[in-house]
This record gives sequence, C-alpha cells and structure tokens, in this order.
Amino acid sequence: MSSHALRRNPTWRGAHPGLPEFIPAPAEQSRMLQNAAGRAGSVFIARMNGVAGPFARLDPADGGPGIFLKWVPAARVPHLIRAEAIAHWLVDAGQPASACLAGFPRPLRDDQVLFAYRHLDGRRPRAEEVDLRILGSALARLHAALASHPDRVLFEAATRRRLAALQQVREDLASGRLRVGPHPEALQRLAAASEIDFSGTEEAATPLHGDLNLGNLLILEAGPVFLDFEDTLHSVLPVSHELALVIERILLASPLDEADTVELGGAFLDAYRLAGGCWRPPEPDALHRVLRGLALRSLCVLALCEREGTEIVRDEWRKFHTFESLARDRRETLRRIVEG
Repeated sequence: MSSHALRRNPTWRGAHPGLPEFIPAPAEQSRMLQNAAGRAGSVFIARMNGVAGPFARLDPADGGPGIFLKWVPAARVPHLIRAEAIAHWLVDAGQPASACLAGFPRPLRDDQVLFAYRHLDGRRPRAEEVDLRILGSALARLHAALASHPDRVLFEAATRRRLAALQQVREDLASGRLRVGPHPEALQRLAAASEIDFSGTEEAATPLHGDLNLGNLLILEAGPVFLDFEDTLHSVLPVSHELALVIERILLASPLDEADTVELGGAFLDAYRLAGGCWRPPEPDALHRVLRGLALRSLCVLALCEREGTEIVRDEWRKFHTFESLARDRRETLRRIVEG
C-alpha cells in the first residue's frame, strides 16, 4: 500500500464534483509553467471548490490542442509514474483512458514535479439513461482489459497489504484505541458493526479502476473517459465494489425518485452485462452491503490519514457518514436494482 495514495485530501469535495473554473495565471507563475512544459501560450489556473489548486490549462500559442497541467510533491512521483504506466497500457489496448504526455513528468521547482495531459473538453456523467448505458459498456470493457494486466500479481499483493492496514485501523476504532474525526463515537459504533465488511472476499476479485467518483469520469462526444489510475495499484476487488460506487455517486446522490433510480440502475447493470461484464449478485442485498462497506473503508482511510498527521477537512468525514446512512436508507431501492 502506498502511503502517498492515502495521505491527501481529495481534489474535489462533496459528492457532485463539477468542472474546474479556469482563470488567467499570474505572470510569474505563467512563465514558470510555460518554461517547465516547454510550450509557449496562455496559462489558466484551475479553481476547484472555489480554491486555486495545483492544476492549470495551457493553450499553446501555435493553436495546438490544450494541455492540462498538474504539479505534485516529488514524494508522490514514484506512485504516480506507476499509475501512469497503467494508463498508457490501457490506451495502447484501445481503452478510453487519459495518460500523461510523452516527455513528462518534468521538474518544476523546489520539490514540485510537473505532469501534462491532453486537455479534455467534456462533462460529468448525468443521471440519464444514455450516460448510464455508455458508462456501463465502457466499464465492462475496462474491467476486461485490466484483468489481463501484466502486473496483476503486484496489484493483488498491494491490495492485501492495504486491506490489512485498514482492517487494523478498523479494529483500533472499534476498540476505542483510536479516536479521530468530528464524531468519534459514531465512527466507533460503525467500525464495531459486525455486519459491515470491506474485505472483498465475498466474490471473485479482479483489477478495478478503484476510485470511480465523478471527478475521475468525463463524458466526451466519443464516449466516457476514465481518469486517474492511482487506486488501480491496490484495487483487486469484486466488480460489485465498482458498480455500486457508480450507482451511489450518480443515482443515489441525485434527487431522483424511486422508480427512476431503479430504472437507471438497471440500465447501467444491463449495459455492463451486455458488453461482457460478469456480475451475478450473491444475494439481493449485495449493493446495500457493498456500499456500507465502502463507506466504512473510506472512513478508515480518513482515520489512518489523521493518525499519521494529515488533517482531513470536516466535509470529507461528513460525506462518508452520509453515504453510509444513504445505503441504509435506500436498502429497498438497491434491492430492487439488483433484482431487476
């Protein structure tokens, strides 16, 4: 398990990430980024959640395609390079992934390193049948490709280490040895709930994207594109973990009525199966059970981060407590999706 993959707050906060707002970069920062990227042009800093982040768009002076830039601490670079290798492998296999441009990463300044990508002009997935169907089909093909990745054995070992570390955090939370977050008593009760499991042993496992929140998905005219394969390095898990997360983020977190949620969830799973995706629910409450486990696993990640010195914003704690409650409250809805 890479500690660098855990010890950071998310790029986007909340369950409904939008697209970044780009504003002109200050002159000095613009020159620095142009020099590091080796491109002349106009530079725009990305603001996410109203705050300027370590991201920018460079519109080349020669009128070429836009370039998306991000800069990270040097300590994270080895992990990111491994993730980029997965993205390049997927692109070579004909999968819709976004991979770093040739010649990157490059030094930026001090301990910062610059990565560059083709800027993608897309939108986030919507709770609409056409989006759910094209996403289900693309995800089935992605899973099929990842199943044959040459580093699968390494992913499996990293997954075991990560789950073992998070299971230890859970035990520390349940016993009261670790008290973190804004609501430690609620977190302790959740960690002690024997019916919640995030081990991934209930179904056959396969390499997944690992973090299909909406911030890592774009819909282009040509179809979906998958971003950020950092979590693939330690995500050999049942496909239900990925399917459930998409349903949670696109459907359960949207203001849809019961009938539309069930219909769209069924369309997503149907498209996944028609494209070759293999998932047979072990029992009617499969999605409900998986989503509670994913919420607890995420809370254990936050607890590990805080124990190791990274302060987590309160909104992140609130988000995963809310998702766990949502899975409990929508149990019947999830059962109806599973039963078709």
